[in-house]
Amino acid sequence: MKFAECLLQQRQHCWIGFCFRRLLHFDILIFDIIDNSKQVLFLAATLEMALKQTEKLKENVEEQLERLVKQLEDLEKYREDFEPEEYQETKTETLEQMREFQSSLAKLAAGDLSLTDYFAAIQLGIQAALSQVFRTPEVILMFAKKQPEQLRLKLAQIQRDLKLGKLSSQAAQTQQVEVLGALKGLGEILSTEEANILEKTNSASLQQFIKVSTDPESKSKLLALAENSLSLQ
Repeated sequence: MKFAECLLQQRQHCWIGFCFRRLLHFDILIFDIIDNSKQVLFLAATLEMALKQTEKLKENVEEQLERLVKQLEDLEKYREDFEPEEYQETKTETLEQMREFQSSLAKLAAGDLSLTDYFAAIQLGIQAALSQVFRTPEVILMFAKKQPEQLRLKLAQIQRDLKLGKLSSQAAQTQQVEVLGALKGLGEILSTEEANILEKTNSASLQQFIKVSTDPESKSKLLALAENSLSLQ
């Protein structure tokens, strides 16, 4: 009888020990899960912060671009209010600011490869303004921000203004080529009629700009050129 009781007690002790070890193992797993959860939350918070910083950077870049383009727009709009020398001096200063901005974008792109394409588009927009491939501030901004839908609306507006007599045929032709060049530079597919309009232009700078815009290798070269304050022309 005593042997049976002793055996029963041993089994109970073994069971208790087994349960204790399982409970201890379970606690370790719980701590691991909690620790992993903290790591996941930390990574998620870090990613969210990085995304917010990226969006803020983009916002600042676009605001700076809009400011510079607005300066050019106002300069042309109120050109008659300036003395010739004052107009030229102000325009030169604005273009120099754009070159400096373009160069700073190249450095930013080198520090964050995830934004290379974004910065390249902005730089191309600035280059288009500097080389006067694009003369319309709206088109410069739409191209830089990669807004083909807005460019399509601008094209429709030009055609509408031509029919209403608000634009001469020559002015409409010039503006249409500019918008179509921007669309082509963004990789948009043009209709046969649109492609013919674009092909009729004898602008070597526009054709070169389109080539650079649609060629990844040329985009990379542009980053280096801008950083050294060189022109595509």
